[in-house]
Amino acid sequence: MACTLALACAVLADCVRVTGGVALPADRDGPRPVTAAMLPELLLDASTVNDIMGAHGMRVKDSRSRMFDSGRQFPDHDCLAAWMPIEKMVYTDMDWTATLAQTLTQNSQDHVAIQAATVFADRRVAQSFFDMTAQHWKSCGERTFATTKDGYPESAWTFDTVADVDSTLWMTQHQDDSPGWSCQRALRVTNNVAIDVLACKLYVSDEAVTIANGIDARLPSV
Repeated sequence: MACTLALACAVLADCVRVTGGVALPADRDGPRPVTAAMLPELLLDASTVNDIMGAHGMRVKDSRSRMFDSGRQFPDHDCLAAWMPIEKMVYTDMDWTATLAQTLTQNSQDHVAIQAATVFADRRVAQSFFDMTAQHWKSCGERTFATTKDGYPESAWTFDTVADVDSTLWMTQHQDDSPGWSCQRALRVTNNVAIDVLACKLYVSDEAVTIANGIDARLPSV
């Protein structure tokens, strides 16, 4: 399946920068900031992701504390933020201090999910990242893009309209040459954390938003 090859390229791509976590000072208002040490507690376990995706055999295939780099696979860099979570070019120079991402797949590759949480210096920086990224997302809705492999066109994807509600973005991507294969993207900022999710399956619905909601519920409330 072409979609599996496209996602595999993005998931296994190398990155340039690896960052370590640093302790963050507590804000004087709102919940305490999230630190790098808290990231493993935020991501959903595989059984929960299976339930959300309507799958039975999804397992963690890749876990990393570095960014993806899909720039060669998705040449339209202005819309790279909407294409994949935690892309290196999207987060560069955005004052993030640590990230953790997991890719979960089923053996048959008919369910794929990427869940990621990235810590920023403080909530103001995180919100600034969201505001800037939202502008890129919104210019990419209702457009068609072609992924590439080794410089040659591989697959065409059509992006739906982008929704932006309460510091959450979401959008559905449809693979044009497949019978229903689609992905939902979701990006949410809460406190000093960006939650970045991709969920792919036949006839995807609100799976990415649901995963993002689940991660958000694990953030400190005090």
